[in-house]
Amino acid sequence: MPFTPQFPIRSAADVRRLEETPLESALTQRSTYEIFCESARAFGDKTALTFLRSANPQEAPIRWTYSKLLGGIHQTANLLHRLGVQPNDAIAILLPGCLDYHLALWGGEAAGIVQPLNPLLNEEKLVSLMNAGKATVLFAWGSDDEAQLWSKTMRIRALVPTLRTVIRVAPHYEVNAPILPVGVVDFFDHRHLEVDDHLVSGRTIGANDIAAYFHTGGTTGAPKLARHSHGAQVFTAWVCVQLQGTLPTDVVINGYPLFHVAGVLPGALASFAAGSEVLIPTTSLFRNREVLSNYWRLVEHYGATVVSAVPTVLEALANSPLGTADISTLRYCRTGAAPL
Repeated sequence: MPFTPQFPIRSAADVRRLEETPLESALTQRSTYEIFCESARAFGDKTALTFLRSANPQEAPIRWTYSKLLGGIHQTANLLHRLGVQPNDAIAILLPGCLDYHLALWGGEAAGIVQPLNPLLNEEKLVSLMNAGKATVLFAWGSDDEAQLWSKTMRIRALVPTLRTVIRVAPHYEVNAPILPVGVVDFFDHRHLEVDDHLVSGRTIGANDIAAYFHTGGTTGAPKLARHSHGAQVFTAWVCVQLQGTLPTDVVINGYPLFHVAGVLPGALASFAAGSEVLIPTTSLFRNREVLSNYWRLVEHYGATVVSAVPTVLEALANSPLGTADISTLRYCRTGAAPL
């Protein structure tokens, strides 16, 4: 079943009580893939993801249901399997905020090991990380509108000997797709050739299987890779649901980048595990100044229930005029990474 809060956590005694829960009874899923299967069964036509094309609350967003999200995860994992990805292969991701990032993440974990990369890193560090992970596939943004990502991809692809395929993710606004070079495939076209109702690999994913390589910030040297098991990510989602009281009625604006653990686990996977709705506030996320200036209007328009941001962003939001926005739907704020 999807994760649901057992009881409100309001004191240290409540935390101790929660810690008495045997993990084998609490964690009924062994992998992130199982989380999405359970959520799709429980929440089917409910909105899982909402992508904001702009920071204008009146502009129509793009929405995916839980069923559509799981179908896309199946297609992505099956495409990767067809491209030869094995469970121990790394799949690098070089994307801005977008719906397809979640297919690359969770479909990638169902097929192999995902390696989300910071698009703002220089090419030398990106190559170093991809070589450290021995990435075989790279999901890349097919435009230079975000950090010159496509040009960067074309320059670094030859510097990673293990890299076999680049999967080009087209921007949502693209009208005419370009002709692609050898070794590059279009994500949309190739994904839709795959079945969307099961994993053709027949893979059984264990809790100890490695799900992801996340890189550290590199503030004291070169970025380093940290391994996440499926079981560890599932536990993080479960404990976030318990501590935060996450519900299917929650709506979260997730402005964290998805190469950060905060954006992937408490910001996304915990919400998906509980059946909540996750908003992606444009491709630039919280780097988009218009998102920050319109944040309270977005909260009102979408009925957001959670403010989630690092303290520097919270400072910017505190200085953004509330105006006439009704933010009574908000019930708590979640933060970390620096003193508040």
